[in-house]
Amino acid sequence: MTNTTTKKKPNLKKLLSKMDAMSSDAIDREVVKHLKNLIETSNLDITKAKLDEILKGSKNIDISGIDETIQPYIRHFLLMLKKASKASKKSKPTK
Repeated sequence: MTNTTTKKKPNLKKLLSKMDAMSSDAIDREVVKHLKNLIETSNLDITKAKLDEILKGSKNIDISGIDETIQPYIRHFLLMLKKASKASKKSKPTK
């Protein structure tokens, strides 16, 4: 009998870690909590190449090849990146 919580899912765990670090509100934290539960209870993962593309926040990223169960979390991460980018632009002082 194999315990699914011990299986490695390094790419999703890296995405989870990045999302957790970027969480700025209750919704972000709730999404992180749900992703963590999904990682612990499923055998899903994404490729390293796709993870790198996601972490870079590419505007033309195609997530259609990724399992539908994971897609909402990736979309939320991309939203978090966009939100963080807007926040950093607002906090920069203008001369």
